[in-house]
Amino acid sequence: MWERILWATDFSAPAHDAGRTALTLANWAGAAIEAVTVIPPDPGDLPPALVSVLGEDGLQDAERELEAEVVAGVRERLAEEAGFLLAAGHEVPLHVRAGDPPKEIVALAGELRVDLVVMGATGHRSVKEVLFGSTVDSVARHAPCPVLVVR
Repeated sequence: MWERILWATDFSAPAHDAGRTALTLANWAGAAIEAVTVIPPDPGDLPPALVSVLGEDGLQDAERELEAEVVAGVRERLAEEAGFLLAAGHEVPLHVRAGDPPKEIVALAGELRVDLVVMGATGHRSVKEVLFGSTVDSVARHAPCPVLVVR
């Protein structure tokens, strides 16, 4: 039935619960689990004064260094969050993506050819989510496989 499960987490309590559910399903089905978190794009623009001081090349170098540090920190946090899966005997590949969370989760699910995506529902909705839909809504509509939402 399920051979590969993708657990998507934003480090919230519902996402952690979703990871526990993914573990239960993986144990039941003998499936592998992979974990992903997505660093959303920074919505703010850099101040023009900073751009003028660094210049275009300096700005690109600074962005690359900052991105590498952020990704390393997020990967470390994801490893901590997935610790319970390791303790249960699962080798868990960790994926850190940057970009629009629903698009990145759906893309990774397709790339990995997973059989199930497991995510937590946060239960709160911002004005943006009411107007445009939440990450969970978007993943459920576009994923190439079933999506289990854990409340």
